[in-house]
Amino acid sequence: CIQAAFYHDRDRIDWAALRQALGEWKKVSQYFFNDFYVLTPYRGTQNDGEWTAYMYFDAVKNAGAVQAFRPAGCAESAFTVQLKGLAAQALYLVSDADGAVPERKVRGSELLGGLHLYAARPRTALLLYIRGC
Repeated sequence: CIQAAFYHDRDRIDWAALRQALGEWKKVSQYFFNDFYVLTPYRGTQNDGEWTAYMYFDAVKNAGAVQAFRPAGCAESAFTVQLKGLAAQALYLVSDADGAVPERKVRGSELLGGLHLYAARPRTALLLYIRGC
């Protein structure tokens, strides 16, 4: 029984990590039914040597999120991705969900030209929030 297994293993669950992941999901899921942009070509499940990135954006809220993944076989720690759906003259606040990179204000034209991403280790996922200011 799944319920019995859950109660049996509850002491081994990392509740803090689960709460953090749920908080991230709640924050990013508000953009799921708005504009969706695939920022990299389709990689397929067999290609783990290149970054994959996509973006959700709500034009009404003027906010969204970028998710990027550096898979296990990817040798490149840095990647530049061109964002979509932003106003070139607008100013945006870009923040890292993990807080590893300080928030910064960036002109839309710069983000449309390319957002620099960095992941020190393979098998890393990045979640960035973008909000007009």
